Amino acid sequence: MSNKRVICAKYKFRLIILWACVFFVCSLWMYSAPVTSGRLSGVLRTDDGLNLIGITVLIGSIFINLIALIYVFRAIFLLPAISSDGELIKFFIFPFRSVVISDITSLKIGENEIEIFERNKKKKKINTSLVRDVHLFFQKIELPNYELR
Repeated sequence: MSNKRVICAKYKFRLIILWACVFFVCSLWMYSAPVTSGRLSGVLRTDDGLNLIGITVLIGSIFINLIALIYVFRAIFLLPAISSDGELIKFFIFPFRSVVISDITSLKIGENEIEIFERNKKKKKINTSLVRDVHLFFQKIELPNYELR
């Protein structure tokens, strides 16, 4: 058994809680709001309840709420958003991905995203707007043959 040093980047806790609460309130409003009398009053619901478009929008918002709930639990229990054990970088940001460190040829770290260029000419773009200290995370890990853009 080897003692590998695991390096982690955490979630932006307040932003995730705010994001989850906003989507939950919006979903609740879509389901329980009364019918209005404007031109677009029948788009989501009628007097009988939600119509097909309204049900589709509600299902989409419930799906987003489930993703937000995963982030909330991970943030509450201080689980990492990004972690590395020296061989693999794991991203716990939807969609969850892993990248082998030795396959990375270059990185481009932006304000809210990372572009990872791999040896096989693949480019992975990862949204990091919910992650704290992304720059510090990539400074701590040792990337053997890469170019930081």
